[in-house]
Amino acid sequence: ALAHVPLWDQLQAWEADEGGFRCQLALSRQAQVPRPRDRAGRLQLTDLATALQWLGDASAQSAQVFVCGSNRFVEAVVTMLRSLNVPDGAVRTERFGG
Repeated sequence: ALAHVPLWDQLQAWEADEGGFRCQLALSRQAQVPRPRDRAGRLQLTDLATALQWLGDASAQSAQVFVCGSNRFVEAVVTMLRSLNVPDGAVRTERFGG
């Protein structure tokens, strides 16, 4: 839920500063999203591909990706990143829970 998004006010402020920071939410437990670019539902491969394009690196070779979540979530995201050719050395993970 949006109420559980850490630093939501700060994330919006960083975007408003127009310094190149962008945030896109994937809210798996919410039917409505706060903005058109956000997703109601689980993170998808297309979301990650879009984020890499925002970085100006469709090849994903210079990306640094940080993934934090449950073991199952982290494994799913790492699999998607590999399919987008993000090198394993560019992915940092932190796992918690089951």
